[in-house]
Amino acid sequence: MKSASALEEALDAFRAESCASFCPECPDNCCNGRLNPRLRSIEEFKSLPAVKWLWQSPPREGPYIVDRRTLLGGSRFLAGPCPHFREGACAIFGRPGRPADCRLYPVSLQRPLWGLPLVVMIGAELSCRIFEDEESRRKLEALAASHGVEVVFFPKRSR
Repeated sequence: MKSASALEEALDAFRAESCASFCPECPDNCCNGRLNPRLRSIEEFKSLPAVKWLWQSPPREGPYIVDRRTLLGGSRFLAGPCPHFREGACAIFGRPGRPADCRLYPVSLQRPLWGLPLVVMIGAELSCRIFEDEESRRKLEALAASHGVEVVFFPKRSR
């Protein structure tokens, strides 16, 4: 297997090439609320209302943050359409506050528990329309093979 950093760079290039043509035209665009990214930092989202407790009702309209953190862990994630998606593009693309889930979707390195540096496989989300195209799937499989790893295509999730 080639280095993990070389594989990450190749996946970045794959995302840039594939997503540049598909994402702006996609009617199910992830930024329209289909993808609910985890928010490690809320700096770029601090103006949004937050729903912390299960008995709290979410806002009737617009995006909000679901905060499921406790003393034992948990996470925050964005619910609803992303406030940074404007005119078919991400207004915070390339900025540190952009969620990792957004940056890495629809393909990511799947690692063993605790983030050990070993790469087990590439995970690809079939819920993304780029994979409706057989050529995109073949390109990703060829990329994986050239790096000595496998691709696992995760099935579409029902909403």
